[in-house]
Amino acid sequence: MAQKVKKEIKGGVRKGAGRKPVADPKVMVPLYIETSIISALGGLEEVRSACYSFIRSKIDNKKQN
Repeated sequence: MAQKVKKEIKGGVRKGAGRKPVADPKVMVPLYIETSIISALGGLEEVRSACYSFIRSKIDNKKQN
């Protein structure tokens, strides 16, 4: 006998539940940084902030050209 196949419910029980689509999704970029650099900047959060500001400055430079 054939078994009934259950339908997959995506997004949970409530209608519309689940992750919402975003216009500009994030992409994980692996970045290996020496611990001496992390310590010199004062921790992981400061390193993240420095990386973001560096990338933003590069984008601003490209917009100006």
